[in-house]
Amino acid sequence: MPRVRYNPGVRRLLRNMLNAATMLSLVLCVATVVLWVRSGSIQDWLIWRDWPPDQLSFDTQMIRVSRGGVQVRFFHQSHGQNRWNEDTHFEYRRQKAAQYPVYQEHPNDNFSPGLKRFTTLGFELIARAKGMTGNNPGYSFTLTMFTVPLYAVVLLFVLLPAFSLLRLGRRRRRIARRIAQGCCSACGYDVRATPDRCPECGAVLG
Repeated sequence: MPRVRYNPGVRRLLRNMLNAATMLSLVLCVATVVLWVRSGSIQDWLIWRDWPPDQLSFDTQMIRVSRGGVQVRFFHQSHGQNRWNEDTHFEYRRQKAAQYPVYQEHPNDNFSPGLKRFTTLGFELIARAKGMTGNNPGYSFTLTMFTVPLYAVVLLFVLLPAFSLLRLGRRRRRIARRIAQGCCSACGYDVRATPDRCPECGAVLG
């Protein structure tokens, strides 16, 4: 079977894209580790509240980082016939670190009895939990929330740099083996008869 040749320009582009993705993944991995350490003493909130024109309800999306976990919440609250005079806005809060952001073992009475909650290895999911605010049935809400431990995020971001490191080690060993066998370090062609230049790929040999 004839050997498949690839366009050098395409290979170079793919290699550059892989290197860029590896560097980005490495930077994100380091940033996540820093955030993980910071979360031991500081709790960060990113909150977006969207108020519709009728002011009878609002939607909130929140990201919370605390004690080695990141939690995302989607919250919808209805106020019945009571109108609020609020504007759609974004806010950031920084507080003293609270407990690891997994939902309480015993949710309060505001939630319906059919609360569905799944937890394992620091992960958590609460899907469309319904409840009332206080004792007012007109103040109802729906909550969807999931929590991811930061160790899982670090593992995710470290995969590509680890793969690239292993790939680099294999490439160096392959080059060393080819040189020891008298072959071209670039393509593996036997260059013992032409030690200055590879007749197959044209690579200049040192």
